[in-house]
Amino acid sequence: MAATAIQTCDSASSSAGEPEIVLIPKEDVDRVAGLAGPLLEKGIGALRGTATATGLLRQCAEDHMQLWLEVQPLSSTVDVAIITELVRCEEILLARVVLACGSGLFRAPARRYLATLESWARFQGCDRIIIQGRAGWARYLPDPYEEIARVWERRL
Repeated sequence: MAATAIQTCDSASSSAGEPEIVLIPKEDVDRVAGLAGPLLEKGIGALRGTATATGLLRQCAEDHMQLWLEVQPLSSTVDVAIITELVRCEEILLARVVLACGSGLFRAPARRYLATLESWARFQGCDRIIIQGRAGWARYLPDPYEEIARVWERRL
């Protein structure tokens, strides 16, 4: 599924002057890696050694995952990076937020980012969206998001 399909669907619009989250076309991932990489490196600890920033960016460039960046109007700074992937589980297609990180993640606009991701997921034909993250996410997720599982890990 082409990550660039978001360009043809309606996404949540941002208010003038406020940051917005945009899907980076796979062809441009290498070009923005210098902006995205440091943000991903800061948040990669949440994945507990199961991925690297370089590996995630490579997956995005190869169209296996998607890279989203927060765009600040009139600025070249990026404060949020999000990695998503589309996963088929038998008859169900779901969108999964693999990693979301950055200093602007839990500002008020971040709730709009969820609306953008949900719109993209619907456009892709997804039945649901799953956000995998730390317990603190629960404070920021609006209804009707519900906790469906907890994860335990033992290193071998």
